[in-house]
Amino acid sequence: MPRVNVHKYLARINQEGLLITSKHGLERPKDKFKQWDVNRTIVNHYSDIVDDAINHDSTFQDFKSKPKYSSIVGMCDDFQARIWLERVEKELPEVIEKLDTFKKNDTIGNPPLWHSGKYGMISPDTLHRLNTLCDIEKHFGGLNNKNVAEIGVGYGGLCFVLSSFYDIKSYELVDLDNVVALSKKYLSALGVEANSCETEDFDLVISEFCIAELDNKGIAKYFQEYIQKSKSIYLMMNPVPHKWPEKRLSDFHDILSEDFEIEIHEEFPKMVDFNYLIVGHKK
Repeated sequence: MPRVNVHKYLARINQEGLLITSKHGLERPKDKFKQWDVNRTIVNHYSDIVDDAINHDSTFQDFKSKPKYSSIVGMCDDFQARIWLERVEKELPEVIEKLDTFKKNDTIGNPPLWHSGKYGMISPDTLHRLNTLCDIEKHFGGLNNKNVAEIGVGYGGLCFVLSSFYDIKSYELVDLDNVVALSKKYLSALGVEANSCETEDFDLVISEFCIAELDNKGIAKYFQEYIQKSKSIYLMMNPVPHKWPEKRLSDFHDILSEDFEIEIHEEFPKMVDFNYLIVGHKK
């Protein structure tokens, strides 16, 4: 299957979110966040907290409770936690047997905790990662001895959960440099080494609420460097309607469909009307 020129679909679409007016007309602001199409005040505050958590252990032990951090990496809600726990109990009881291992994810960062009853206190965010684990097992049959890339890694929580359940061959963390640095510090503190390897091909590329927050140039970059080189994809999408008109969204699906058989699934539980999951397998 020939690799797609993603620019033929996306380059012609004018995205207002990252364009500024200068003496040269409309152009992209040259900042350290590059193709991330999110309000710059919010991402600047987020990046400051990330830097502080890297450099100061006091912030590292508390960063998940900071609004300026959770405005980007949300910590989820109690009612979601209950639904996710019920799913794990039903679909992957072996996860329940290792719940104390996964709870280590709550020992750093001071996340909000939920009282689960018989399993004690656990963060909704950890249960969110366990819900993703259920999806990975359901749609891809596990990750033992697989090469994985994750685009938009947060603090490394999903890498911790998946690496604690599977014997993963390599796990590539793809994000801003300081976010990757925080994730590596976090994972190291929990005894997990996110080993990357020099590979041009991946078994699975994961993106949870990241791809849809990029501008077209960013999507093209990650599509060509990671998505198109993978055997399978797991993309949790949050395409805000005013930034993702119907044409842009259909073009993105067309890009994926060149290489992948894709399936569309509802977010679980459904939180926002426009959120959904794309699962794809190489043709």
